[in-house]
Amino acid sequence: MEEHDGRRPWPLVVLTSSPFHGHMTPTLQLATTLHAKGFPIAIAHSNLNPPDPSNHPSDFTFLPLSDNNLSTIEKYASFTDFISALNQNCKASFKEHLTRLIMSQGNKSIVVIFDNVMHFAGIVAVDMNIPAIVFRGTSAAYFPAFVARLQIRQQGRFLEEGLKTS
Repeated sequence: MEEHDGRRPWPLVVLTSSPFHGHMTPTLQLATTLHAKGFPIAIAHSNLNPPDPSNHPSDFTFLPLSDNNLSTIEKYASFTDFISALNQNCKASFKEHLTRLIMSQGNKSIVVIFDNVMHFAGIVAVDMNIPAIVFRGTSAAYFPAFVARLQIRQQGRFLEEGLKTS
């Protein structure tokens, strides 16, 4: 990386998060922490529950992703279908933003940090030869619990199945 005033310049950090509070908040907290250390920040976000730029440093760049007006989860058969549509819809505009940023950054580097739910960002970054880091804003107990839940389901012992509510 090229030196600037005797120091290495920080890469532009492009973060993206799912629009849900439990994902967006930790991502924005990470962005604020990185910004305090000197990193330039860009936040790529869907139009569903976008962050308010006035609540963040004025030199953050906000990049709205074209999500094809995903305004509600209720119109999808399942949460998985909604996440699938969100990833598919945001992918092209994310690539356009990265392409534009690469052109405007010159020799400066870019790194993408993406929420595990927004996996399209990792795919685009790898395709464009940009370093990418997956960010899970969940507790340390989440992943082992997730794996255990899958194992229980595979063993046919998932309790919610077959239960009916009156």
